Amino acid sequence: MPAGSQLAKKLDVGLGQVKRNVSGRLIAGIAPEQWLFIGAQGVSFSMSGVADDGDGAGPLITIVSLTHSTALIRLVGHDSAKILRKLCGINFDNRVTPNHFALRTSMARIVISLIREDVAAMGKRPIPSYLILCDRSAGQYLFNILLDAGQEFEIDIQGFAHDDASLTSI
Repeated sequence: MPAGSQLAKKLDVGLGQVKRNVSGRLIAGIAPEQWLFIGAQGVSFSMSGVADDGDGAGPLITIVSLTHSTALIRLVGHDSAKILRKLCGINFDNRVTPNHFALRTSMARIVISLIREDVAAMGKRPIPSYLILCDRSAGQYLFNILLDAGQEFEIDIQGFAHDDASLTSI
């Protein structure tokens, strides 16, 4: 779907941007004319109410489910950017890759999509949080590499918390 299309305007998420819509779905402008939606299991994306682009045919849109082809890892913590710096050539300074930022890059020799969505901490500053998506076939490799890179920061493994219910399915 073209960046200037009616649907793109309705999404209101530009390239490199991330937001949650009213239903709680995370929407990321991950590449030119490509958006990534992450929502709870069973959540669908409806095209109802989308205006056509003037020719009466409506916009040409392709929707692909990545549920079974993508691995998702969330890295949370004040040292998370330090871990990512060891594996990736991206500048993770808050001014360059702030909260609600998305990009596609290479990490540990594999292509990933990276989304920064900090998590709230009661009465404290938000905690940096990164969603890392890669091909499912490379998921275990990337998970192991992140654990290895995070040893000096005492990285720990946690399963999905109740607050992460929206991330149980891609």
